[in-house]
Amino acid sequence: MTMDIDLGVLRIVLLITLSATVLWLLYRRFRYNTLMKHVPVVRHAELTSIQVGYHPTRLHLSLKLPHAQELGAQVLNDRWEQLHDWPRAIHKAGLQQWELPLEGLHDGIYYLRLTSVGQSTERQFILRSA
Repeated sequence: MTMDIDLGVLRIVLLITLSATVLWLLYRRFRYNTLMKHVPVVRHAELTSIQVGYHPTRLHLSLKLPHAQELGAQVLNDRWEQLHDWPRAIHKAGLQQWELPLEGLHDGIYYLRLTSVGQSTERQFILRSA
């Protein structure tokens, strides 16, 4: 008789433990999914506009920086080979206007790559001198 009671109690304890574990796992999954949808991402530099200027050939960039951060820029060709690299520098928060010289580039399609810590952004631009 004591053996039957012990198995009955054990069964109840195991069912309660299993139910509590399943509820805890569901809560963690719900919390994770909710946080992933509602927590903002880390704020990075935002390239708001890119324009090609001529005589002399240069790029005009508008950047919005949420905080001071180190940025670098490179020009790539259509085969993603690096053609020019400007040194990385720390820039202040706010709206930034950059003018980058483009010496020695012929007409064609190029890409500008902006790099910061943990982020890289590429934008296409077309160079037409005629």
